[in-house]
Amino acid sequence: MSRFRILSNQLGTQIELLSAALLTRIAVQTSFVDLLPVVSYLTRLNVFVPTSTALFFLALMASLWTSSLVQKIDVERAERFDRSLRFVLPGAFSATLLYFFGGWLGNLGLQMIAGPIPRAGKT
Repeated sequence: MSRFRILSNQLGTQIELLSAALLTRIAVQTSFVDLLPVVSYLTRLNVFVPTSTALFFLALMASLWTSSLVQKIDVERAERFDRSLRFVLPGAFSATLLYFFGGWLGNLGLQMIAGPIPRAGKT
């Protein structure tokens, strides 16, 4: 999300940063494939990965849009769009992180208050 600290007219730098972030995300996903068990249901990670990928592509499209506005000498509109996305994209990513870590943190809080959560079939 640090793309928004780069000026709107520096498209090359924005593309480099987003490309590095996307390649890092792909590397992390391939490492998770070996570590996680194969299950037939949707996990939080199965929601987190495509959502974060969509946010990366949305940031890329925003970079291209603001760059085209700057090249058309509509700098005021580009900066207004860029300022609005400074809150929208980090907010969406924060919501994704809260969803991803929310279940784990909720379970941890319950364990701290009530002790270990009993599992089905165990006494």
